[in-house]
Amino acid sequence: MYTNGNNQGGGTANAGEEVTKPSTWPENDKVKAISDGAGNTIPLPIDFYYVGGTKTEGVVISDAPNDDMDNTAEGNQFVWVPVDNYDDFQRQVGYFLGNLNVTTWPSTYGEADSTGVNQYLADNSMQETDTTKQEAMAMYESVKDYGGFYIGRFEAGQEDGNLVVKKGKAVYNNVPWSANGSNMQETTGTTGGAVELSRNFDSRYENQSVTSTLCYGVQWDATMNFIDPNYITNATIGTPACSEDSYVRDSTGQGNYLDDDSTNNLGNTGAKEEYKIKNIYDLAGNVFEWTMESCSTNRRVSRGGYYNGSGSEFPSSYRVIYRPDNTFPSVGFRVTLYL
Repeated sequence: MYTNGNNQGGGTANAGEEVTKPSTWPENDKVKAISDGAGNTIPLPIDFYYVGGTKTEGVVISDAPNDDMDNTAEGNQFVWVPVDNYDDFQRQVGYFLGNLNVTTWPSTYGEADSTGVNQYLADNSMQETDTTKQEAMAMYESVKDYGGFYIGRFEAGQEDGNLVVKKGKAVYNNVPWSANGSNMQETTGTTGGAVELSRNFDSRYENQSVTSTLCYGVQWDATMNFIDPNYITNATIGTPACSEDSYVRDSTGQGNYLDDDSTNNLGNTGAKEEYKIKNIYDLAGNVFEWTMESCSTNRRVSRGGYYNGSGSEFPSSYRVIYRPDNTFPSVGFRVTLYL
């Protein structure tokens, strides 16, 4: 059985072994099909290597050969987020202070969608740049074709001043949303802002088989739904579907928070195994992470928690808004890839 780019009964191939591409995938010689060893077919960009994990656990890939789950080869690592039902690929309300964040969302929030339109901005006589419009449309189309996308296994880190997605690195924080400090990103810049740094990641590492972006809000929510399939039903206002101790609703003990470790210190990327879920580190705690989502006409949205808060107040699905020129030690970002 095949659904949105994922083979649900794909035989007995070993994990990481190349298999026949599903007929529903587009023709693309930069992507090959591999087995996760559990009967599922995963699209693997040719610039990357299978590291480990199943579709259910979180398939990990790296741009370094012979890398492992401990990232000892220090490749940039990403995790496949499956989207088995494309109709579910939409932004969700999320949880706020342990409850549904319903006070202002979604009436003043927006993001470029599958048509490239940020409806909130459009309703207020503004719009995203053409670069963002085209990127959003291509990203949505890729998710529809392949049934998912790749998210950075680690928060964005710094190594010799460069952006990396590796374990044990200093978090790339104190960075504005955009290089020009505007709610509309710099379309030609390659450094200085979370948007530009993320978009330049693929070319910096000569990854020709993927396109890198700053994490979209819809991708963050798809990741939350990957973690807890009840997450998408929380759009029913006043009817929280996730259990009170769900990672997406209360991340206490599962991220670098003040209530977990009173040292109140920012951690390096992937510092603790207990802060990993679905093979992804630090979606909860450590730093808030910029996304492509906007709030009003002069703010951008960050997601997750941070090291000076608590897991109940700032769970992994939390939203916080800042001006795009704001820089804080508590705000970083995460890179995603589409095929």
